[in-house]
Amino acid sequence: MPIEINRKLSQMIITQQQQLSAAIPPRIKSQWAALPARDRSALKILIAVLVLALFYLFLWQPVIEKVKAKQQWQTSQEERIERAQLAAYDRLNRFGMIDPMPVDLWLKMELPQYRLSLILHKASNNPKQPSQLQLRYSDARQAQAFLVLFSRFSQLSQVQVDQSKRTIALDYRLNADYAELIQ
Repeated sequence: MPIEINRKLSQMIITQQQQLSAAIPPRIKSQWAALPARDRSALKILIAVLVLALFYLFLWQPVIEKVKAKQQWQTSQEERIERAQLAAYDRLNRFGMIDPMPVDLWLKMELPQYRLSLILHKASNNPKQPSQLQLRYSDARQAQAFLVLFSRFSQLSQVQVDQSKRTIALDYRLNADYAELIQ
């Protein structure tokens, strides 16, 4: 079986050589035959080097450049994702949340978790004027935890606690960097 494959392969090579020989014009054949053996060997080596150089220039190099460009693009995407994650962690550390949201929405979301109810919220559009907030609490520790969280992105002032009514009234100003993020 392997002998038969070798025979078929050698016949194919001979056929290819004959077809190539038939494609070469007779004038070039006669000039080739007139060349000394040393010159023919040098030309064969030159043609082989030329074929390798063309293969490198037109096939190999463009593929390598595309691979490098893809790797650079992938690296830039990974760096972009890493920067976004670091920014999200920074917001989480600074404000207690990854996606800053307007205070009224944040209050609606957070107050039930701390068992607080909203009595009054007057948000000021002017950053120099404080906003007002009044809350009713059922657990003083939960209210304290809420105030600590709220103070991460706002400056609390005039905090008044009425223990008999279980209410907290305070004025606050949003930190400038938080206010920029939610606008």
